[in-house]
Amino acid sequence: MSKAAVHTFAKWLARQGGTAVQVNAVAPGVIDTPLVTHPYHAPETQPIGRKGRPSEVAWPIAFLCSEASHFMTGSVLHINGGAHML
Repeated sequence: MSKAAVHTFAKWLARQGGTAVQVNAVAPGVIDTPLVTHPYHAPETQPIGRKGRPSEVAWPIAFLCSEASHFMTGSVLHINGGAHML
């Protein structure tokens, strides 16, 4: 429910901002950090077969901060190794 709320909020903010503000969101999947130790987060649960690296989330965020994304608003980037395909 919380992810759905973030998606809806991002789209609502994008509509409110109109041409003055771009609003996009990032929905990361399981990222290999010291906090991710639960067995549920085993790499075999990801179609790619491993946890994501922090840099694999950072690069899409850098794209959203760049001029390359100026025609993009109200979008959610799912960086999850294909987990939503399951």
